[in-house]
Amino acid sequence: WHAPFVMAFCNHKIVRRTQRLRAELGPQHTISTQPPAYKEVLTLLPGSNWGLLGLAVVAIYTMLTSIGTMLIVLLPKKILAKIVPSPGWGPSAKERNNGKWRFVVAALGDEGSVVRGEVVALDQDPGYASTS
Repeated sequence: WHAPFVMAFCNHKIVRRTQRLRAELGPQHTISTQPPAYKEVLTLLPGSNWGLLGLAVVAIYTMLTSIGTMLIVLLPKKILAKIVPSPGWGPSAKERNNGKWRFVVAALGDEGSVVRGEVVALDQDPGYASTS
């Protein structure tokens, strides 16, 4: 059971633009001559035996995400300013300099094979230093 991923709206543009820029550089920089088949979803329930419960979970997630997005877009700035953190609010320079993070990905292939990957930054803060 899958639901729309919130960032897919932005991410698909980046993926397609990257493919277009690679094509402009020439065939040696292009992975494929076809446009990328790109789909980004959020897996809420693994497997397929969830029936109406699965449908309900996906529907509730989608409704809550939509309502949250509409509130952010439609709320007046004065009300929104009271809800979201103000600029400058966050970790100190010392906390950022001592930050570290690890991202682990596992993918399951069609025939049951598992591929694992890991990206680690033990010397940089994930909020800005190593992700910008």
